[in-house]
Amino acid sequence: MSMIVLHDVVKMYRTGAIALDHINIYIPQRDFVFLVGPSGAGKSTLLRLLTKDQEPSSGTIYVDGINITRLKRSEIPSLRRRIGVIFQDFKLLPNLSVAQNVAFALKVTGEDDKRGREFVAQTLDTVGLANRADHYPFQLSGGEQQRVAIARCLVTRAPIVIADEPTGNLDRETGWETIKLLAKVNAQGATVVVATHNQELVNRMQRHVIALEDGRVVHDEMVSGYYA
Repeated sequence: MSMIVLHDVVKMYRTGAIALDHINIYIPQRDFVFLVGPSGAGKSTLLRLLTKDQEPSSGTIYVDGINITRLKRSEIPSLRRRIGVIFQDFKLLPNLSVAQNVAFALKVTGEDDKRGREFVAQTLDTVGLANRADHYPFQLSGGEQQRVAIARCLVTRAPIVIADEPTGNLDRETGWETIKLLAKVNAQGATVVVATHNQELVNRMQRHVIALEDGRVVHDEMVSGYYA
């Protein structure tokens, strides 16, 4: 079963610039995919299409069997609850503790408080931050902040996780630990899509690689070793 399918997708801006040019992508359920390519290749645009932050100019996009190009505005929140997003700049709420930041993600799911606290505690333990639950973002290292962002994804049990340059602000060792955590998320059943410029991580992981150049898919292979 394909978890994510883009069929003949075009994204053209009002200026006439083409961000995505008739692309076809098939990502199986529980796959781990690296989305690579130079700046301006269309990686971030593609991720925004998956979360309905942008709309394609033409073509069809399926997420978990649902044609999201036909979704009504009222149905978009339901889609986004099925997709966990990890950003390069973490996007943590500075006035909330680590546990509160993670718990905040559960509010949209309607989880009851007792069960939610259990989920938060389990998830922080999974990412190695059980002893940082009461700390605030400014008290954490960059790697720890990224782990909080990953925990925020994990706690909702989202079947799809999208990470946009998750190692971009991290050193080499911390970046590798972040990718290993995402691999753990994948091993637990989530489909994971990681946009990155980090050639070393891509080659080291030996996973599905999709490369974009000038808005087109130029390489799509399950075995790594390639970097655009």
